[in-house]
Amino acid sequence: MNNSHNLTVRLLLSLLTIVAITLGADAKTSHLDSMLNRLDDVLDRRDTYYVLHEYKIDSLLNIANRIPREDHSALANAYHQVFRAYSSFQGDSALNFANREYDAALKSGKPDDIVRAKTDLVFTHLSSGNFTDGVEIANHMDLSQASPERKTEWYYLCIRLFSDLSNYLVADFNDKNALLSGAYCDSVMQIAPRDSYAYQYALAFNQKNKLPNEQKTAIFHKLLERNDIDLGTKAMIASILGDFYGTAGNQDKYIDYKIESAILDVESAKRETVSKLDLGKWLFDNGDVDRAHRYIDLAKEDAEFYNARNRKFQIMSILPLVEKARYTNVDTKRSHLQITVIIIGLLALALIAAIFYIFRQLKEVRAARRETEERNSELKKLNGEIEERNREIQEKNTELHNMLGKLRESNKIKDEYIGYGFYVHAEYIRKLESLYNMVDRKLMTRQYDELQKSLKRGDIRKEKENMHESFDRIFLRLFPDFIAEYKKLFPKDDPKNAESNGHTLTSEMRIFALIRLGITDIGNIALFLNYSVNTVNTYKTKAKNRSLLANEDFEPAIMQIKST
Repeated sequence: MNNSHNLTVRLLLSLLTIVAITLGADAKTSHLDSMLNRLDDVLDRRDTYYVLHEYKIDSLLNIANRIPREDHSALANAYHQVFRAYSSFQGDSALNFANREYDAALKSGKPDDIVRAKTDLVFTHLSSGNFTDGVEIANHMDLSQASPERKTEWYYLCIRLFSDLSNYLVADFNDKNALLSGAYCDSVMQIAPRDSYAYQYALAFNQKNKLPNEQKTAIFHKLLERNDIDLGTKAMIASILGDFYGTAGNQDKYIDYKIESAILDVESAKRETVSKLDLGKWLFDNGDVDRAHRYIDLAKEDAEFYNARNRKFQIMSILPLVEKARYTNVDTKRSHLQITVIIIGLLALALIAAIFYIFRQLKEVRAARRETEERNSELKKLNGEIEERNREIQEKNTELHNMLGKLRESNKIKDEYIGYGFYVHAEYIRKLESLYNMVDRKLMTRQYDELQKSLKRGDIRKEKENMHESFDRIFLRLFPDFIAEYKKLFPKDDPKNAESNGHTLTSEMRIFALIRLGITDIGNIALFLNYSVNTVNTYKTKAKNRSLLANEDFEPAIMQIKST
C-alpha cells in the first residue's frame, strides 16, 4: 500500500513539474515575441525617425550659415553641433564637419576648441573603423592647455578607441591596446567627478579594479536610468548590458537588452550600430532564420549608409551563412508545398469517386421511379392510382432528403459540397417535375384535366419553396452574419434591405449566397432558383448598381463574408 501511495505521489510531482516547465517556456516565448514585435514595429517606422533627424540637421546648418565667417570660435561650436548630429548618423558627413570644426578651431586659437575638434575627428575615425588615423591623432595630442572638461571627453573617447581596436585585433582583450584603454580609464577617474557618466563608465572598465561582472552590470543599470544622457548613448549602454548578461550566461537578459538597444538606436536615428547585427546572429543560432536575415540586412543597410568599414566586414562574415540557411528553408517549404499539392490531388480523386457514386445512386433512383410508373399504370381506380403515386413520391422525397442530410453530417458541409448538394437537390426537383409531367400525361389519357392542373399548382411549387427554405436555413447556419454583412454593402435607406426578416434570404440574396458558396456558373444558379439566365443577370446588375462599392469590387466583398 505504501509503495503504491509513494508511486502515485511521485507521478503527480513529475506531472506538476512538467506543467510548470511548459508554462514557464510558453511565458518566455511570449515575452520574447512581444519584445521582437515591439522592435519590428519601430523598425517599420524607422524612416520617420531618420527624416526628423535630417530636419534637425537642416536647422543646425541654418544656424551655422548665419554665423559671421570671422567669428571662428562660434563657427567651431556650430560645426561641432552639426557634427554631433551626423556623428552616429552618416560617417562621411560627420568627418566633413569635424574637419570644418578643426579648421575654425585652429583659426580661433582656443585650446578647448582645438581639443574638442580633434576629439570629434577621432570619434569619426573610430565609428567608421579607421583606427589608423584615430591612433595617429591620439599619439600627437596636446592637452597641456585644455580644461578638465575637454580632457575628460578626450580620455573617455580614448577608452573606447583602444578598447575597440583591441577587440578588432585580438579575441581575448589582452594586448597593448587593452592596457592603453585601461590607462585612459585611470586618467578619466583622476579628473572627472565621481558621479559623472564618464567616471562611472571608466570605473566599470578599469583594468586595475577588475570589478566582477555583477558590479559592472549594476553600474550600467544606474547609467541607463540617468536623465542627463541622450538616447544614442543609452542605446550603447543597453547593448553593453546585454554583453554583460551574455558573458554571465543569461541569454534571456542578453536578448532583452539587445532588443532595447536596437529600439533606442532607431529612435535616436543612429546608423552606426551593432545591436541589430548581434540580434541577427542570436536569432540565426536559435533557428529564426527569416528574422535574422531581416535584422542583419538592416544592419548592412545602416553600415553602408554610415560607411562603417568595420561593421561591413562583420556583417559580410555572417550574411552568406544566413542567406544559405534562408534558401534552404525556402527549398524545404517548396518540398512541403509539393507534398500538399499531392495530398490535394488525392483528395480531388476521392471527391470525383464520391461524385460517381452519387450519380450511380441517382441512376438507381431513376430506375426505381420508372418501375413505380409502370406499376401505377396498372391501377384500375383513379383514387387508388393517385394515392399510390403520392405515397411513392413522398417516400422518394424522404429518401433523397435523408441522403443529403447524411452527406452534410459526414462531411461537415464544406463549401464546395454544399454547392454541389443543392445542385443535386435542384436536379431532383427538375426530375420530380418530369415525374409530375408523366403523371399528367397518364391522367390526360383518362381525361382528368382539372386534376392535372391542381397537381401542377400544388406539390411542385411547395417542393420549390421547401428547397429554398432548406437552402436559407443551412446557408445561414454556415454564414449567420450573411444578411447583416450583405446589407452593409448598400445605403442604410436601401428599400431592398427591408425585404428580409433576418431569418430568410431574398431572391437577390440567394443569388449572391450561391456565389459565396463558390457556384459561379450563371446557368447552375438559374437552374437552382428556377430563374432564367437573364433574370439572374438582371438581379446581379441591379444589386451592384445600388451598392456602395464599385461594380468590380462587389463580388469580392461578398466572398469576404466569413462563415462559422
